[in-house]
Amino acid sequence: MSLRLPKTAPILYFVGCTSAYRRTEIAQATLKILRKAKVNFTMLNDEVCCGSVFFRAGITDFAKELASSNLESIKKTDADTVVTSCAGCYRMLKLDYPKLLSPTDFKVLHTVELLSSLIESGALKFKNGSKIKASYHDPCHLGRHCGIYEEPRKILEKIPNLELVEMEWIKDKSFCCGAGAGLKALAEDLATSVARKRLDDAIGRGAEVIVSACPFCKHNLLDSARKYNLKIEIKDIAEIVAERIG
Repeated sequence: MSLRLPKTAPILYFVGCTSAYRRTEIAQATLKILRKAKVNFTMLNDEVCCGSVFFRAGITDFAKELASSNLESIKKTDADTVVTSCAGCYRMLKLDYPKLLSPTDFKVLHTVELLSSLIESGALKFKNGSKIKASYHDPCHLGRHCGIYEEPRKILEKIPNLELVEMEWIKDKSFCCGAGAGLKALAEDLATSVARKRLDDAIGRGAEVIVSACPFCKHNLLDSARKYNLKIEIKDIAEIVAERIG
């Protein structure tokens, strides 16, 4: 992404590995939203992995090295708020960095929290779009780990002509998508079979699209839909919002 951004800003957008390299459409959608809402933000030129996967896998020393590098870079931006699209990055920055190193002096927001605030303030306004039924999948790190359940649903409910149809297992009872804790790298078939349970649930409710708020979730749900030839779209909530603000 070639962007002219200030070296310092009150808000830092922490992209995360999966959004930066595999699911770049999530980062692009997020940037479109930030620009549309005229948010004063910057990004890191030397962002490295947040370390979440390594930390979950027990490779703590390396996770600590990555955390230290990112914290040093964040400090240089003078940001008082760090926003991330990734549920894993969110949990890592918000809960684990202070434990691995020392308490941080910046606020951590997931994009759903920022989006909810921007919509409430009127900085983002939706245009009418085609009618669609959508189910929301709760990412493990964002939901059970950090208690973020209502913000994404409030966002979807405010989108004109979008009907939110809930799956059977949601919020703190939600199934994992199957991509977390290194499972996708260790056992690809198991990861995609776990994801199919979520897709089948959404399809069974009449959903035409399953929406999540984590690039890991989107990536694995997409792989599962392709593997089992399931006819349902998979999108990140930032993509849905970016499309509907025009």
